[in-house]
Amino acid sequence: MVKLWGWDHICTQSCVTSLTKLFVSKDNLDDAQTLYTEALKGTRRAVGSEHPWTSQLQNNNACFCINRNDLSTAETLLRQAVRAKSTVFGPNHGNTLKTKCNLALVSYLSDGASAALEAELLSILAGLKEAWGENNGETKAVAKQLISLYFETENAAAGHQLCRDLKLDRKFLNLIPYLNTSSRDEYFVKTQEQGKTSIILVSMLPGSDLSSIRLCIFFTCI
Repeated sequence: MVKLWGWDHICTQSCVTSLTKLFVSKDNLDDAQTLYTEALKGTRRAVGSEHPWTSQLQNNNACFCINRNDLSTAETLLRQAVRAKSTVFGPNHGNTLKTKCNLALVSYLSDGASAALEAELLSILAGLKEAWGENNGETKAVAKQLISLYFETENAAAGHQLCRDLKLDRKFLNLIPYLNTSSRDEYFVKTQEQGKTSIILVSMLPGSDLSSIRLCIFFTCI
């Protein structure tokens, strides 16, 4: 992919997104980390440190590092991503706020300061509600984080109140994740380029291992 199109092509970036997910799902964590490192280095060199593709890789690599409990690396990546997104999108844009949420989570996991995390999540939630609305999936994801914090700190009343304020169904409480669930960027599920809709899929042949991955690319005119 890199030899064919380079790091500054949508298909290469889509492939990186799909492959890292696949590696993680197969518990191939070293391969995922190697790909993230290579992709971030190549993308930064090809399109610059403030390009959305670069900040997406930084954010998603950081999510991977959080799951591996490499909080120092995650913090460094997230601070870089927040700076870039603040410049490109603005400090109060939804994409910036998502990464700020991840950074606040890393700080909490490092020092356990629940009051600081609560204040940051409340601020981020208010910003996302204004930017994208209460029913947006990213807004609800931050609400889940905040509700998780309330239950973890034995403040269930605040968690139930937030559900009522956002008009969330009681079933929503059964979907609350662990507090260390971070938020990935997903820019490449479906994208438009030069008058075409490009859908990038990575699939595996039945019974195959990771060496048998095949990339399927479909182009449909619009």
